[in-house]
Amino acid sequence: DQGGAMYVWSRAKPTITNCTFTQNTASSGGGIFINGLNTNIDVKNSIFFGNVGTNIITNNNGTSILSNSLVEGNSSTENGNIDATGLTMNDIFYLNYENDYHLKPSPSNPTINAGDNSFIPVGLTTDLDGKDRISFETVDLGAYEVDYFPETYYVDDDQNGDGSSWGNAFQRLEDAIDVAQEQDSIFVAEGTYQHATFHYTLKEGLKIYGGYPNGGGERNWETHETILQANPGW
Repeated sequence: DQGGAMYVWSRAKPTITNCTFTQNTASSGGGIFINGLNTNIDVKNSIFFGNVGTNIITNNNGTSILSNSLVEGNSSTENGNIDATGLTMNDIFYLNYENDYHLKPSPSNPTINAGDNSFIPVGLTTDLDGKDRISFETVDLGAYEVDYFPETYYVDDDQNGDGSSWGNAFQRLEDAIDVAQEQDSIFVAEGTYQHATFHYTLKEGLKIYGGYPNGGGERNWETHETILQANPGW
């Protein structure tokens, strides 16, 4: 019961690049168990987090070299590694669905843009989803790349702007829905909103919150009713 995800032995010297090891279980080395003289692993741009039984175990003179990686329990920042102190699964992974280990799309996620582009194997241009392996200037850690940071749009029938703030809010909810993407949020001020021509069509993963006072402020959906109506002519 050693090496929940990977067992390395007998002078093997694998290189692990842009991989995610999580939710593996073993009595020793929930992520990897390295066993034997001259048995080494070279870990680059990778994540070892949330494994049961310690993430990486070395035994009998086996060794590991970590570079630009996040390993739960490791606090060293040598070789570009991430200090894992105080981090949780929710800080790192999206966790929107069961067993979804895409990176949480947040500027505070330390794994985003934390890799080393020179470690990417020649010819590898996409992540596990088939998206560009480098979305911004620097590769992310792990198997998935973040290519979008969620936006918040604002709707207030007292305004007529581009939705970028309460003071410049969209006047119509459908305009906010049109530009918003999955994971975005729309904050809607009190009032009755009727679609200009048809009915509202929502998007998967888009979050819409009503109950704000006109001009913005503390949300209270009982005091600041937000009512949506379809156009009666459709």
